[in-house]
Amino acid sequence: LSHLCDGPAYHIAAVIYETDWTSNTLPPAAPQNGIIPRLIELLLHPSPKVAKPALRTIGNCVCAECTAPDNDSSGRGTMPVVDYTEVVLEYDAVPRLRELIDHEHREIQKEACWTLSNIAAGTPSQIQAVIDSGAI
Repeated sequence: LSHLCDGPAYHIAAVIYETDWTSNTLPPAAPQNGIIPRLIELLLHPSPKVAKPALRTIGNCVCAECTAPDNDSSGRGTMPVVDYTEVVLEYDAVPRLRELIDHEHREIQKEACWTLSNIAAGTPSQIQAVIDSGAI
């Protein structure tokens, strides 16, 4: 899954919206139907073998560029403009990411810092979310 989200924006949109993009419409309440809420829950899983891939996938989502309409010539349909970081923030990921900075595994600490830095490179409200978490 983390590799899927490390590709083109339509891969990330498919994960967030749980759709195959064969139509030009989004399912109702699309992000709630996707996998992002579950990935955020898994960030604090006691097993690093579960937490690390969830963290990497969230990290790939927040570093993705927003998708502009009609920019996909692959025939997958028109994608909405999506700020993937906002989708992740809607599910309260920042406090969990902040907790992972103190994780016992260095790789998880590093991924959490990378993800928070990508969030902090966003809009003023996204920067404020990282500041409010106490991460910086």
